[in-house]
Order: sequence, then C-alpha cells, then structure tokens
Amino acid sequence: MPYHITAFAPMAEKVRAHFGATDLDAIFGNYLKWSSLKFPMNPIGPDLARDEFGVIWRTNPNNRGNVIEHPMKEPDLRLFEMPEYPFDQMLETLRNGLAQSAEYYNVVWSGDLLERALMLRGMVEGLVDLYENPEFMHSLLEKLTQIVLAKIRTTESLDNQAVFLSDDYGCQRGLMIGRGMWLEFIKPHFKTIVDCAHECGKKFFLHSDGDISELIPDFIELGVDVLHPMQPEAMDLPAIRREYGKDICFYGGIGTQGYLRSGTPEDVVREIRALKSVGPSFILAPVLQLLEDIPFENVLAMLDVLRES
Repeated sequence: MPYHITAFAPMAEKVRAHFGATDLDAIFGNYLKWSSLKFPMNPIGPDLARDEFGVIWRTNPNNRGNVIEHPMKEPDLRLFEMPEYPFDQMLETLRNGLAQSAEYYNVVWSGDLLERALMLRGMVEGLVDLYENPEFMHSLLEKLTQIVLAKIRTTESLDNQAVFLSDDYGCQRGLMIGRGMWLEFIKPHFKTIVDCAHECGKKFFLHSDGDISELIPDFIELGVDVLHPMQPEAMDLPAIRREYGKDICFYGGIGTQGYLRSGTPEDVVREIRALKSVGPSFILAPVLQLLEDIPFENVLAMLDVLRES
C-alpha cells in the first residue's frame, strides 16, 4: 500500500542523523512528493514574516508557526489589494524541481479558500462575516478562487499528476461551519476549482483536518479524487472506509495526535496494520508532519510496518 511521510525540522534532523542520509523522501521510501506554487514569505523581524497576502506570521522552524496579524481590518474589498504572482519565475523553479522527482507521484499545492479568508479577516471576524456581511464574503471567496484557478492552470504544462487544495472545514467534533453554510459559500467555488484541475489533466487532492465526515458525500459529488488527512481521533475511519471507499481515495489515517505520539511501538504496528487491512483506495500517511514530541522508536516502528508487503 502506498505511503507518504513528512517531518518538521527537528524530527527530520533526527531521521537524517539516524540513517546517515539527507533526502527524506528516499529515506522514508515515499511514493508521493509535495511541491508548491507558494510565494516565499518576507522576513520583517525576529521570528516574524509577512506572506504575499500581508498576513503576518510568527515563524518557528519546529512547526508551521502561527498567524498574529490579519491585514483585512474591514469587510471591504476596496481597501485591500490581492497579490500578483510572478508565475513565470515560480513555474521555472517548479519545473526544475519536478524534473528531479520524476520517480514520485507529484502533487502541487495550489492554495486555500475559506482558510485564507479567515487568515485575512481573523477567525472570529471571518466567521461573523458569513452571517453579517455575506455579500462581502461571497466576493472575497470569488477573488481567492481566481487566484487558486490561476495557480492550477499554471501547472497544466507541468509533469505533476495532481494538485492539492488546503482548506480546513472541520473541528475535532463536527464542522467549523454548518453544512448549509458550506453549501452556500464554499461549494460553488469548490466545484469550479475541482473542474479546473480535471480540465488541466490533474487529479484533485483536498486537505481538510478534523471531522469532515458530513461533507464526504459532497466531496464525492464534486469529483474530489483524494481526501487528506483522515484524522482517526476525529472520525470513524473503518465506517467511513466501508461506506465511501469505492468512490474516493483516502490519504492519511495515522494518528499523530494519539497513538503515534503517546502509544508504544507495538501500538503503532497494530494500528497501522489495521489501517492496511481496509483494502485499496488508501494512501497511508501521518495526519500531520512529524513533530519532535513523537518518540523516535515509534517513527521507526511506523516505517517498518509501512514497508511490510
């Protein structure tokens, strides 16, 4: 069964030191490789950086960092200028990277939608906008959709097999916004994005954390090919696999919040073998890039069981 492992810097260094090599994808034996059309962030101070949308992040090499300032202070698009991307330069860099990764199934990250809107406005303000400023939110999501579409179309001539949209809709228990609101605000834009990916000859991967089980039928209807990361602490993966496994490929399923971090190597082996027994249409992967709080013996146990035939 295909698998894919990634790691943040502290764990990545442990892995490199243990195996005496530098290429993580080769060390792990990955089947997939991630690339991105993301514009690099601009450092603006100690541990601070501004992304292309003007969102300010507190950076941290040990994890993803966190947003500390949202640039869109008012629900008024006239006061905000969307970024322009140097696609020619970005395309050449990405083309060169993909040429060196031909042995992998290459997936290119192409941006975010609701997640980006909430970064721009702030979590509270953005969620309130759905109720109090719906026309603004529809317009904002349309502009963000156009950016995602431009990124996907840029990859049409490249040798990547798929594109990835990162857009979190789930909390630990249930959806971040109700399904009715998702259908109104997200689904129309989402369909345009999925259709564009397929028209460009790419499979469409969606990353959405948490309990998004209520939306899986909608994802299938819209043509999502692969759904990531299938968080086992938030959803009943065996039940979901039985109900939807014939219609969509699942990707992830290895619990970084639970047994991988706090279990024993024996727990890791048992749980991953159970995941492998579900049959086809599953790409195994840790739900999150490996953090330094995961015992290294559990990482080795995971790798051993993933490599089993």
